[in-house]
Amino acid sequence: MTVFDAAELWMLSEKTQDLYVVAALYRDGIMQLWTSHGRNLRLRRGQDVPGQILDCSRSYWDNHYDSHSNDLLNYPRGKYSVDIGVKTAFGVPLPGPKGTCGSLVLYSRTRVDVEPLIATFVLKAIQIISASSIDANIVSNIDIENLVHSPAGILSEW
Repeated sequence: MTVFDAAELWMLSEKTQDLYVVAALYRDGIMQLWTSHGRNLRLRRGQDVPGQILDCSRSYWDNHYDSHSNDLLNYPRGKYSVDIGVKTAFGVPLPGPKGTCGSLVLYSRTRVDVEPLIATFVLKAIQIISASSIDANIVSNIDIENLVHSPAGILSEW
């Protein structure tokens, strides 16, 4: 059904301004190790995929996640991604009453190219669930034909 092996819901602590995992799903025991490791992390703005999403309030698709193994400051699980085999991370911002309040991040052990259908579906689902008025440019006006992965990982159309 899906090429993603795990999902994590990261929320922003208003008190500490750190991101932390509040829920995780995984396909198998290997990805259970990945999500267990994530539950022990606290990330700041700009750090790892959840922090980058929080920092720019944009979706993020990184199909070379395992290439960050030497950048442990910005990617605390970088080395671990090589050990576990995580190659792709895709995340979307979670809207809250005061702006982005967290992120939903999906991980895959395969290298997954940008998939516009998945990206669009997840963003629209977040909009419906949050009952929020997300900027129409983020959700409603996605140009599916021209959706591309930028070198920095941020989906350029968003």
